[in-house]
Amino acid sequence: MKKPTFLLFLLFAIFSCDGPKPPEQPTTDNGKQDPEKPNYTHLRMFCTENRIGANMGGRTGADKIISQTASEKELNIENIHAFLSAGNDDSVKMMPEKYDFPNDIPIYDETGTVRIADNWNDLLDGEIVTPLYCAGISPVQNAEWWSGTNSDGTTGENFKNFNIELPPNSMAKVIRGKMNTNKVEWLTGNPGYSSNGSKAFLLGIGCSKEPFKEYIPVESLTIEKSFHMTQHENVKYEIIIEPENASIQKVIMEQTGDSAWISHENKSIYGYEPGKVTCTFSLIQKDNTITKTSEIFIGAKKLVIFRTNNKYFNYELGMNLHKTLTNDASIDLTKYTNYTIFTSLSDLEIKDFPEIFYNHGFRNDIRIEGPTGKIIASNWSDLLDGEIRRSLADADVLPASSQWWSGSRFDGSLLKNGNNWSEESLSTYGESDIKDSRWITSGDNILAQYYFLGIAW
Repeated sequence: MKKPTFLLFLLFAIFSCDGPKPPEQPTTDNGKQDPEKPNYTHLRMFCTENRIGANMGGRTGADKIISQTASEKELNIENIHAFLSAGNDDSVKMMPEKYDFPNDIPIYDETGTVRIADNWNDLLDGEIVTPLYCAGISPVQNAEWWSGTNSDGTTGENFKNFNIELPPNSMAKVIRGKMNTNKVEWLTGNPGYSSNGSKAFLLGIGCSKEPFKEYIPVESLTIEKSFHMTQHENVKYEIIIEPENASIQKVIMEQTGDSAWISHENKSIYGYEPGKVTCTFSLIQKDNTITKTSEIFIGAKKLVIFRTNNKYFNYELGMNLHKTLTNDASIDLTKYTNYTIFTSLSDLEIKDFPEIFYNHGFRNDIRIEGPTGKIIASNWSDLLDGEIRRSLADADVLPASSQWWSGSRFDGSLLKNGNNWSEESLSTYGESDIKDSRWITSGDNILAQYYFLGIAW
């Protein structure tokens, strides 16, 4: 097993201005307010949490799937439809007219903070503002989504309008878009063959009346080396923008012709594996562009919770806890830069992980997943707010109907851990099949064998 090394991540000082002024109420030709026309401020794009097959039952079936996704995510949007071309008279290009989407308002991510396009025409002009993965829409970087759409928004190859069951061992052409680019391939990326078993994500889009994140011009940019760790030769840079209430529209990192993106909202870097990268930072804000070049180190992009292969008594491991985790992990730890035990100790509570492991690349603004990529929480606060997005069993962390030693309250603070897992006394455990606070603090037990968990990044 390779010895894990430690990476430091970027800390971005990014400030946002107050939300925009509410748009004027829609009016009729005579200047009076139109009570029947909704006052939408922007459109929001989102994605199913799992990949699905192309035979969705056409437009009706796709809309049903994406409406259910919006309901599960509790998105405050209206007029929800699947974002795909489902027929010559039902193309992406025709959606504003066919489904009453305003074509002159911006398109954002599902939170209304990351801009995808300035309007519908901008969405289909061959380049979007932010790749879908960088905007947080896709849970997987190199994923594809069912598009069925040509570069101009007209209907292309689409599995018979996404409404066909192919004969066994046969294939059909269907266009799949790409999540990790802002070029035209985001819409038309892979016009290859698919079978009944082929799966991709499904995008949805809906209308919002809420405010969205506005941007004001950036006057200057400073990249400062704010921390140096000689032992690991890691350098952390801080980006400072002026004025203080300015916001970043997008930041591009370039290296040997490739590009990666830094999200202005969650301060995350995408497009490169952790390591040393020479980057050119270009802040693009309307007509104002500022460029700086520097070397940086990229930190983690996600946190992965895993378990031990075997169960243990609460008193069994003690000082050997981390060693046991290393030797008995359910995942290949050589694929990660760092890992640690996911339980509370007297000097290492779960809630303090972001601060304690800050200089090792641990971040509190990235998603937490299970070993197979299923999202458990969108960030650290979401993980410890009393409810997770899916149970540890559903996320493939633990077997169904099992328990794990947490030693923690639901907020990640220390509760009972048998004197740091070294003595026979009551210790707190969590449940595998539950999403509420009992996932981490279900009860206390003694002389029972449960799993231990770890977290890797």
